[in-house]
Amino acid sequence: FNEMSPPLCDALLEINNSSQILRQLVDGNLFTFPLDAEGSWYQYHQLFREFLLAKFQRDEPERYRQLCLRQAEIMIHQGQWQHAIESYLSAQAYEEAAKAIEAIASETFDRSQWDALKSWIDALPEEIKERHPRLLFFRGKIYAEQSQPDRAINVLQHAYALYLAQGDEIGAARALSQQGIAHRFRGEFHRAIDILKQALEMAEKKDPFAALQAHHQLGITYNLQGQFSKGLVELHHALKIAEESGDDINAAFIAHDLGTSELTLGELRQAQRHYHRALMHWRKIGNLSSLSSTLQGLGLIHQYLGQYAEASYRFEEALEKARQAADTRLEAYALTNQGDLQRDTGKYKEALASYQQALEAAARAQASHLILYILIASGDAHRLAKNLARARQVLTEALDQINEKETPLEAGLCHLALGALASDEGQLEEAQRHLQQAQALFEALDTKRELGRTHLQLALLAHRRRDKTQAKSHLQEVGHLVKEMGSHQFIVAEGPNILPLLSHAEEESIPGLDYARIRSELEQLFPQTRPTTRIRIIHTFMPLEFLALDGSQVLKEGRVVTSWESTIARIAAFLFAAHPQGLHREQVIELLWPEVNPAKGNSLFHSTMHRIRRALSKKVIIYQKGVYRLNPELTYRYDAAEFQRLAKLGQGESEAAHLARQEAIALYRTPFLETCELEWCANTRLMLAQELIELLLKEGAYLASQEPPEAEALYLRAAGLEPYDERAQRGLMWCRAKRGDRAGAIRQYREFARLLQEDLQTEPAPETTALYQAILEGQLPPAPL
Repeated sequence: FNEMSPPLCDALLEINNSSQILRQLVDGNLFTFPLDAEGSWYQYHQLFREFLLAKFQRDEPERYRQLCLRQAEIMIHQGQWQHAIESYLSAQAYEEAAKAIEAIASETFDRSQWDALKSWIDALPEEIKERHPRLLFFRGKIYAEQSQPDRAINVLQHAYALYLAQGDEIGAARALSQQGIAHRFRGEFHRAIDILKQALEMAEKKDPFAALQAHHQLGITYNLQGQFSKGLVELHHALKIAEESGDDINAAFIAHDLGTSELTLGELRQAQRHYHRALMHWRKIGNLSSLSSTLQGLGLIHQYLGQYAEASYRFEEALEKARQAADTRLEAYALTNQGDLQRDTGKYKEALASYQQALEAAARAQASHLILYILIASGDAHRLAKNLARARQVLTEALDQINEKETPLEAGLCHLALGALASDEGQLEEAQRHLQQAQALFEALDTKRELGRTHLQLALLAHRRRDKTQAKSHLQEVGHLVKEMGSHQFIVAEGPNILPLLSHAEEESIPGLDYARIRSELEQLFPQTRPTTRIRIIHTFMPLEFLALDGSQVLKEGRVVTSWESTIARIAAFLFAAHPQGLHREQVIELLWPEVNPAKGNSLFHSTMHRIRRALSKKVIIYQKGVYRLNPELTYRYDAAEFQRLAKLGQGESEAAHLARQEAIALYRTPFLETCELEWCANTRLMLAQELIELLLKEGAYLASQEPPEAEALYLRAAGLEPYDERAQRGLMWCRAKRGDRAGAIRQYREFARLLQEDLQTEPAPETTALYQAILEGQLPPAPL
């Protein structure tokens, strides 16, 4: 044994004095070490152990073999199957080893312990594997998951033939389904579908699991082809089988793929619900590859909702898990998603570097489907970075590789990128042709986000042609799709290019678009779109930073901490930052897990404390005078506390108060822990948002007379946070009238009046209407207070 206990040694050697022998060995310093104070476990010097084992095996091979077999039996009795398999292999008891491997192959595979499983299978002689096609089946699955689809297909074809020779149609159907997966990984979708249908015919009424797998894989493959209606039918059929048979693992896999389908179709909230169901299961069983995949899906939802820091956190964790699982294919996807996020937030240089890494990983994984996507995404990043010649080169290379029938989604993306590029180059006829092709493909696929991006580019093209009718028509489609998805992020991702079109949309009063919020988000991501600021804020570097108002990130030595193991551990760290005086354990449990019983709460509390300390420092949380608190001896900053301190300083009318307000406003980059739904987070978020609104209005009034454009930007941000606040609306109207945009001021009032009538069935306040009448008459009163 690598680790010994007296009962184990007694059972192995069939003696009753192992405890005495082990103590004597320790007392005599004979290379034996206790692992605990109670004398329950011991370990022998590793190098001497290996030497003695080799000598024993050479000098007494039969006795060595007998002890290995006995050890295997003991391990199986204790449920330690992995140790039992190693013992059987050491005894060269290959038939027994094969049966033991079969017993735990599925569980081992589902936990992503692929290296162990393949090493056991590869250690068996070929004649043993020929009698156990189930082992070849799992070896093929591992080849497929580790990006070796050619080897996977060869092994699975052999397993299929062996199953048929044994008269096992169920096994044959499962091997066929797995072959379909391998062909899908190679991008051979039509071939995959044919094989999966054949597997379904063999298994439909004979084996629920094989039928489930075939339906599941058909759903994924149809979706990759862009046939989402067929794909969703197959996935829901598979989920029904999994739920009826109590198969939680496959239900989690299918939930993930349903999330991916809904995400592609732009149904963000439904996708999020499916992903969370899968995520809870992966964290529970420790499946690293599946965890990485689902984290990436959730990251995309955060990205599409404009929650960029949360998206970055999800992608970082996903990349880490993919690398831990040695899953090159998922590593490539994680790097691609990071590139997309960087592209959408204006970090084009970083995006191109991520795409290059992703391309290399995708090539190693033989993921031809992904390689095509990366080329298109890279071309679009070059376009946004104004490197138009390079964009043309990359996108033309991608277009040459596209089979529109096989990959309609990628074809649509390529035509969209080429259309946007041609429009930027002034090649308007070419742009129209590409964008119309993209529109037709996305309408057939019913992919809302990509269709919204296409209508946005068509509107921009029409605007460049001075075709107001077409521009308005496409903008109305954009507004409709934004309302359906609950996200305008794809508009913001286009960057400063979109500002002239946005002004046109505002002039036309296109419904469905929150102009103030879109402009505010553009200013956050693209500083060049902001009005000129008077001050620049410099923060002192801190070893530990809790940025609740900047993407819910924790920085350690300037780097984002991602090794939390659970989201609640990160939220708990902010809870302690928000309560520097400390909290009793019962208070923490009540705030973080209000629904659990005390015993479960205690367990969750201690595991979460362990995760915080492992992620940040062993000394970061201390227990002192009955409460848990952040260690006051550690140097750290908490931006929400800074914001509140500056907000208090900004209440006056002095220059110092003005500077404090500007610094507080600059600190508030994202809502407080914006994705946390716990009550204490929601209450704090609401309170701080209201404080920000008051600061914006006060600073807007301070600047209105001297700097109307700067004041207008502040009022816009306030209106984005609270669209019904008439003080913000009056500020916008006044600033626009002050800088000569009387029509803009009038439109602002009329749009606000329409909003109040539609949403609240009420009219603007008398003060707002009086300001409107004054602007109509060309009489501008003093700046609003």
